[in-house]
Amino acid sequence: MKRILGLLAGLLLALPAWPQTGNSVLSGVVKDPSGAPLTRASVSVTNGETGVRQDTNTNDSGLYRFGTLVPGSYTIEVSAEGFQKTRRGPVVLQVAQSIGVDVELQLGQQSETITVTEEAPVLETQTSNVTQTVNRA
Repeated sequence: MKRILGLLAGLLLALPAWPQTGNSVLSGVVKDPSGAPLTRASVSVTNGETGVRQDTNTNDSGLYRFGTLVPGSYTIEVSAEGFQKTRRGPVVLQVAQSIGVDVELQLGQQSETITVTEEAPVLETQTSNVTQTVNRA
């Protein structure tokens, strides 16, 4: 019985010694200028000290989440088709911290090139004749 109590007491004392993860969470919402969420926007975070980069895409609600970040300074880059790429940071994460960073993307410049390959019809510009056909019924 003493053995069991000793073993149980040892286990209870060892609980606080279990390793703590220390991983931090960075999440947020990506929106357009009207406040509507952007789906499938590309989001990346880069650790400023190590250069390690993680990538994800926003879900149907415009949400992104990075859940396994070590403490440090991070830069967030967000891009989506038709919008300007946006960079936020540095965002400093402490041990086991959860930070929300919402990003609003501005509309991008659209360039369009139109090439006309058809020739204009030939006009008679040398005479001033005007003709009209009248039918009698």
